Amino acid sequence: VVSSETTAATLTKRLNVRPERITVCPVGAPHWTPRPGTAQGEHVLFVGTLGVRKNIGRLLRAYAALRAEREGVPPLLLAGGQGPDSIPELDDPALCASVLQLGYVEAPRLKTLYESAAMLVLPSLDEGFGIPVLEAMTMGVPVVVSDRGSMPEVAGQAGVLVDPDDTSALTAAMAGLLDDPDRRTRLAEAGIVQARLFRWATSAATLLDAYHAAYRRRHGEELGADRG
Repeated sequence: VVSSETTAATLTKRLNVRPERITVCPVGAPHWTPRPGTAQGEHVLFVGTLGVRKNIGRLLRAYAALRAEREGVPPLLLAGGQGPDSIPELDDPALCASVLQLGYVEAPRLKTLYESAAMLVLPSLDEGFGIPVLEAMTMGVPVVVSDRGSMPEVAGQAGVLVDPDDTSALTAAMAGLLDDPDRRTRLAEAGIVQARLFRWATSAATLLDAYHAAYRRRHGEELGADRG
C-alpha cells in the first residue's frame, strides 16, 4: 500500500513488485476551513525536515537572490526539525535576520503558519507524497513545488512547478507570486478545489479494499496448497 502513483512506479522498478500487487492509497486532506480569499500572507513558508533531499540549500540560495533583487520580501519560515545532513546555508549570517528556523511545529501552530503564509515553497529533490502541499492547498495557500516525485501528482494544475536544480527558476517562481496578487488568488482557489479530491473516507475505503484483497489472495493460496 503506497500513497502515490509515483511511489507505486518506484516499487515496480526497484523491487520488481508486480503492479497488480500494489494499492495506491493517497492520504486525505485535513479538515481545515480555507482562509478568506483576500488573505495575502505575511511570510514564505517551508514545511519539512531540514535536509539535503528537501533541497534546503538551494531554497535558501534562491531566497537570498530574491531579497537581493527587490525590497519588501517577506521572511522565510522553516518549520521542521534538523535532519542529519550539513546545510552550510543555514549558517549564513546574511540570512539570519530574514530566515527563521522554527524547529518541529505541532499541528495547531502549523495551521496558523499556513493561515498567514504568502506561499508554501517545497523544492524537494524527491517526495513520496508531499503532505505539506496538500495542507497548504486546503488552507488556500498557493504552492511552489518541485516538478519531480509525486508533487505534480498532488498539486495538479494548482501548483507552480519548478526544476529543483534551477536556482534562478525557483527565485523567479517566488517573485512571480509576490508580484501578482491575482495569480495568487487564482492558484489559491484552484488549490482548494484540488485538495478536495483527497478525502480520508476514500483513503479508508481504499485501504480496507486492499486488506480484503490480500485476505482473498492468501485464502486462495492456502486452498490451493491444501488441494495439492
